[in-house]
Order: sequence, then C-alpha cells, then structure tokens
Amino acid sequence: MFISIIVEWENAVLSDLQRARDMLRRMQAQVLARSDDRFEIIVIYNPEQVQRGLIEDVLATDARAELKHAFHLVAAPGMHYYDLKNEGARLAAGDVIVFLDSDVVPDDGWLDGLLGVLEANPGVNVVTGSYYVDPTDFVGRAFAINWFFSLRPAQGEIGPGAKFFANNVAFRKAFFLERRFPAMPPGSTRGACGMLAKIILAEGQTIIRQPASSVSHPAPNGATHIVLRALAQGRDSAFKHRHRMNPLNNSVRIWLRVLKRALIRVPYRTIRDHGKVGMPIWQVPAAMLLMIGYYLLVGVGGQAAIVAPGFMSRHVRV
Repeated sequence: MFISIIVEWENAVLSDLQRARDMLRRMQAQVLARSDDRFEIIVIYNPEQVQRGLIEDVLATDARAELKHAFHLVAAPGMHYYDLKNEGARLAAGDVIVFLDSDVVPDDGWLDGLLGVLEANPGVNVVTGSYYVDPTDFVGRAFAINWFFSLRPAQGEIGPGAKFFANNVAFRKAFFLERRFPAMPPGSTRGACGMLAKIILAEGQTIIRQPASSVSHPAPNGATHIVLRALAQGRDSAFKHRHRMNPLNNSVRIWLRVLKRALIRVPYRTIRDHGKVGMPIWQVPAAMLLMIGYYLLVGVGGQAAIVAPGFMSRHVRV
C-alpha cells in the first residue's frame, strides 16, 4: 500500500511541544517497521498560527534520516483544524490516508492495527482507533475519568463503531475525498468528525473500530487552556442547535446537560474510576471540584454563545 499520514500542526500550539516530538518518534518507528509499504508524511499548518521555522526546527532534529524524503511541510493560510485535514487529503498521493493529530502519541501497534484492518477487508473504507487522556498528573487523571474520551482500553474486539475522532482514523483516500469533513455551524471549531460519521452511517457504510490502535491525548494544558476548552465546548453545543431551537429552549437544554454531568456523572465516575487511572483516594474531592467547575464553565460558554454569538466566534478558538 501507499499510505499518506496527515498531521495537522494546530493542536501542538496549545499543548506541550514535547508531545509533538513524542508523536513523531513513535509514528516514525512504526512506519519504518512496515518496510513493504510506501509512505509520505504531510505536515500541514496555518502560517497565521505557527511559524514555519518552528516546525522546521522540530523536523530537523526529530525526523529520522531514513524518512526525511517522506516529509512534506505544507502551508495552508487561513485554514484551521478540519480544513487542514481536508487540504492534506486533497494533496495526498497515497491510496490510504491516516489522520494523526500533532498532540496525540500513538501506542505500540497503532499503525499495524489500522492498516491491518484495511488490508484484510477490501470492502472497509473507514477504520478508527481508540483514544484516551494521558493520566500523567492530577489534571490528566481528572480529565481521563470525566472528559469525552473513554478510559485507556483493555484488549477489545474489532467491530463496527458509531463514531470516530479525527485525531486517529484511517480512510481509503477515494472514499474520503467523496465526502470530506463537512462545514460546521458558523463559529464552531469542533464537531465535524461526528457529522461525517453520521453521514457515513446514514449511507449504510460501516465504520470499523480497532481498539488496539490507541493514542493518548493530553488534558488541557494549564488553567487558561482549561477555561478556553470549556467555553469552546459550550459554545459549539449552543451553535449546533441554534437553528433548530429558540434561544430559551437552547439555554435550558445546555444547562440541563451541564448539571447532569456536573452533579451526577462527575461524582459517580470519579468515585468509580479513580483507581483505574492511579488517582489516590485523597485526590478524589479535588478532582470532583475541578471537573464540576469545568462543566459549569461549559454552561457559561453555551449561554454566552446564545447571547453574544459573534464575540464567542471571534475570540474563543481551540
């Protein structure tokens, strides 16, 4: 196979740059292990967000000598997360495209797992891996339990899935280019992967989930990023429904969801799962307070988007 791995360099702006270096190191080791395949690695970025020289410095030190010819650094002015992925797919020369984010770190067996499903099943066009928050510190453990990613998977069966995230998914290129990540509600920054998954399933197509192809995702990096992610999550939820609901109903819907998460799900999951991520019992109350505060900020972001949609569109981006 000829495989194009597409890495957006947007999430790396908000995360620790060391994660991007770890991603490159793990990804390249797995590429080199598949000596019978051809690869290109497209690193695509918005020059209004990140300087080309920063990425060039990373690649100069972290790109393996055997793969330097495979890297293509592409500037895409004005584009953001999903647009970067769509543009990378348009430029890709491979028969298969693999989307990998700049802030996720693949576990061992990640690439073999995704490509093995496509090799063994010619009729399969979409394979998604699994995703978990890296529980390396207190914040990571709290988010690992209570955010929108599942806990790190144990061994699981390969089978049909209902969704995927754009940070760890493989497509046959022709199939993807006929669909692409769709445009989101104006002002939103996340959610197109869920929209595309619904389109694919509505067509009667299958999304295969490969639990063995796991990647670790960072928790929000610092207090500012936590607040920004919460406000953006609430904003995107409000924008998703603003054309189908009046403002009052949308506001009620947001707060009902937020309060359910904050007052029921967070305490239940934190007590149930703290041991699974290595959280000592004495940290449980603080983790509950952190995540309750996070989801209350999600509610604030949703309400602010209803009242001042233009402001939230312009000033809250992740």
